[in-house]
Amino acid sequence: MATGTNHRGLNSFMDGDKIELTVEKVGTLHFNVKDEHKRTWARTMRLQHKEKSGDGPHTPQLTGKYAQK
Repeated sequence: MATGTNHRGLNSFMDGDKIELTVEKVGTLHFNVKDEHKRTWARTMRLQHKEKSGDGPHTPQLTGKYAQK
């Protein structure tokens, strides 16, 4: 089963998020997101970021290795 996305309607999964995927006639998969680096992003979708003329193609990382300082 492929679970790819174009990311336009989603924001980043982050440490502590609880994800639930349901496939009709198959069942539901539940999992918790764990990020040892505790990286965070604003809860803004890429499309919203683009519409607001944000810097770069992606919502900027707020904390972690690639966060702007």
